[in-house]
Amino acid sequence: MAARVARGGDKPSLAASKVLAAIREATGASDEDIAAMLALCGGDANEATEKLLTNPFERVKTKQEKRREAEEARRKEAEAARKLEAARRAAQSTASAGRGGYRDDFGRGKAGTGCRRGARLSAAAAD
Repeated sequence: MAARVARGGDKPSLAASKVLAAIREATGASDEDIAAMLALCGGDANEATEKLLTNPFERVKTKQEKRREAEEARRKEAEAARKLEAARRAAQSTASAGRGGYRDDFGRGKAGTGCRRGARLSAAAAD
């Protein structure tokens, strides 16, 4: 902690405890944040309080929040991939429509009105 320790003990002095309590009440920051800001400001309580009020430290995310964000990113990525695949299939079906047939969901072509075998049979019957 940035607060001075009285007589080498583990507890901060009474004055330092009062300073920490006043800053905590004014800013709502944790003791660790206050101690870090006091260290950055050279022990100046007024400057540390001002900085904590105007530019607080970035809030650390919990594991659950990190998991949610990662899951949301994966979901968005999968949705973008699905949209891209749908657009590719739409373009492919539009391109194959000009060839007289169409493609089913599995990419196999189907004849529109006749097939080669039928054309050969009708040609043989005409002879």
